[in-house]
Amino acid sequence: MKKAIHICEIAFDAFFEDTKHLVAAGVRADIAHRKSTASSREELSEVLSRSALRESSLASWLKVSFPLAYGRQGGDEIYRLLLQAISSEDDAVQHGLPNSDEFRTTRYDFVTSLLNMSTHVRPSPPKAPILRNGSFLPVLKVAHKSLLELTNDLEKERQMDFIVEALTTSLKRFKIQFFPAQKPKTRTAGAPNTKPMFNSWGKISVKDKHTHRPSKKASIPTVDPATVAFNNAIATDCNADWLANNVNLMNLKSVLCKMTLPTDFTIPTLTNDPYVNDTYRWVEENSLWMLTRKMTFVGSLPTSTGSRRAKRAWPTGPFLYLCSPPSSSPFMKRTAPSGSTWTLPKGVA
Repeated sequence: MKKAIHICEIAFDAFFEDTKHLVAAGVRADIAHRKSTASSREELSEVLSRSALRESSLASWLKVSFPLAYGRQGGDEIYRLLLQAISSEDDAVQHGLPNSDEFRTTRYDFVTSLLNMSTHVRPSPPKAPILRNGSFLPVLKVAHKSLLELTNDLEKERQMDFIVEALTTSLKRFKIQFFPAQKPKTRTAGAPNTKPMFNSWGKISVKDKHTHRPSKKASIPTVDPATVAFNNAIATDCNADWLANNVNLMNLKSVLCKMTLPTDFTIPTLTNDPYVNDTYRWVEENSLWMLTRKMTFVGSLPTSTGSRRAKRAWPTGPFLYLCSPPSSSPFMKRTAPSGSTWTLPKGVA
């Protein structure tokens, strides 16, 4: 798998370069157009002010290694830069990446689409996020062929499973959360749009038709518009990074769909017993099972009202509480000082 990931890395590097070129060219052309079509000094002044922010945001975004991530360690700085760069007006920022609710997809469907366009046998026509004159598609075709050669000793079905897994793992590793999309199809007759645009985006996240979007009639929001847009995007994206320390009763619902452990989860060193460390490694390796069994992380354990000795017995930091683990898992029941029943790894005291 390591060699397969390296092959995918070369392909997605080309994808990042194509996407950066698309956004840079689109933003700069849009700025030039708005400057040339300003009908008054006041309008031109507003355009110039907004353009300065767009240019600086674009310059910073172009320097990022993973430009299609929300941010580092659960942050939103990369998403903010892109959003500010493509938004021609201040009011547009709070609505997030344009069309991202319409063009939502899963990692599997995204990868399958790329494979269909890069296969050497009856490939499908190029469409977003692929640029027809970009470098990503030619490199992706070579990568597809290399992955096939890497797995030519497998049956066809297992071969495709391996390739899909390699590409899907790469999406996670290179933090590809969104992608350039085409313009939405209008009600007029004609073929659907396929060309990726700098101001139209899709998200690689679980589908949700009930995503809340801020009203366009709203006045100046009480929260920073980019923060509003980021929170809306994160709340419906099961693949996005998240922090356990940020979870409270008010926003707990927003992380129940997550399919990965929080980025601030670490293996605690509570004792010198290797069994305890093996238990937490088991937690990390079985994170998907944990989340489907209603796993909940909290920033710290509840404050005990008992003795000082009891209080010292409870560790702090991101900690794990489990519901109904299988009998084969290395967990056991233990009664908390407050009298509530928690499920903790054996040996924790």
